[in-house]
Amino acid sequence: MEKIESHFLALGFEVTREPNLAHGRADLGVFKEGEQDLYVEVGTITSFYKLLLNMKAMKNFVYLLVPSDGRLIEFKASTPHFPIHVTNKRLRDVHRQFHSGKNLK
Repeated sequence: MEKIESHFLALGFEVTREPNLAHGRADLGVFKEGEQDLYVEVGTITSFYKLLLNMKAMKNFVYLLVPSDGRLIEFKASTPHFPIHVTNKRLRDVHRQFHSGKNLK
């Protein structure tokens, strides 16, 4: 978490530890005037339910999940009824296969 915090501080962002969300807290909040708010969750996700509630209740933000070094999942929400943009290629492929009715690999 310290590496992520240091990265954004070096870029001139304000970083807050454990910012309050609509439901619960994130590990880090990253803020800068004129930029979308970024919330970062490092390691395991304690509650997917709270993650979904926050994504539905909040707007115009990015939620970044960092489950391990070298892996991240980014959710972008621009409205309270969020269309989720998944940047992890494997998850995107699984999502497409699921909705196409094909067997998952």
